[in-house]
Amino acid sequence: VQAIQKKSDIPVRIDTGDRPDQSFHILGWTPNGLEALYLARDRYSQWVELRAADPATGRSRVVVSERRDTFIEGLRFSEAADRFLTFVPGTDRFLWLSDRDEWYHLYLYDLSGRLLGQVTKGRFPVYSVDAIDPKAGVVYFTAQGDSTQPYDAHLYRTGLSAGPVVRQTEGRGLHLTRFAPTRTHFLLTSSSVTTPTRTEL
Repeated sequence: VQAIQKKSDIPVRIDTGDRPDQSFHILGWTPNGLEALYLARDRYSQWVELRAADPATGRSRVVVSERRDTFIEGLRFSEAADRFLTFVPGTDRFLWLSDRDEWYHLYLYDLSGRLLGQVTKGRFPVYSVDAIDPKAGVVYFTAQGDSTQPYDAHLYRTGLSAGPVVRQTEGRGLHLTRFAPTRTHFLLTSSSVTTPTRTEL
């Protein structure tokens, strides 16, 4: 992993430690632009770390660390990596997707690595964060929340400091959303085994 300094354009090697067989996934920059964020994992995906690197010195620090006896995402890791981290706009807080309680749920952290709380709970998996409204203190997310329809996915909402989970979409099948920047509207694409793909605003 390397970072480029704006002033000198000289590559700086990032200190990723001396663990063997690591792989990395670059996520981007912290909101203040002072650190680069990346995921590090071992060959067998039994541990994953969110790290923040100083582009001037190359020093890294661990922000969040996950360990499993089996694996974390496994072969789907590259596909899922960008869903692990979602910043709350205008803050240094972020939502972290983890299956530490056996189901994928959202946890609120700050960039010091302090856990601020578990946002979603229950016997269902959260798939992704779709939008966050920091003024309203609300997060919209896609989850498979109906145990009687395990292959269906719907849009839900809840408070950033936890609270009731409310389903936002109806009908059978897979429901995927794309929010407008204002978060007042979204495109909904839905389909099922018996229903062809449909897109609604």
